[in-house]
Amino acid sequence: MARRALRSLRPRFAHEVETVVAPNYARADDVAAAVSDIRRLLADQMDAATEEAAVFGRLLAALRAEVEELHEAVDRLAARLESDQSQV
Repeated sequence: MARRALRSLRPRFAHEVETVVAPNYARADDVAAAVSDIRRLLADQMDAATEEAAVFGRLLAALRAEVEELHEAVDRLAARLESDQSQV
């Protein structure tokens, strides 16, 4: 009979404990929600970093192409200068 009485008081006791403890400690569902938010933020940050790397790669490729064009132009100018000097 005492066990039955204690069992019936268990939910009320758990509620009272949670009421007292809740302001000081996070509940499991709050922690799970926070972890989910952190994971989402990290995933967003990783996606942004990947996109930044892709943009940087495209910019470097364009810059490399321009530098190669400049090298070719300088080589053509050097060849023309050499040709002009040999004719003099």
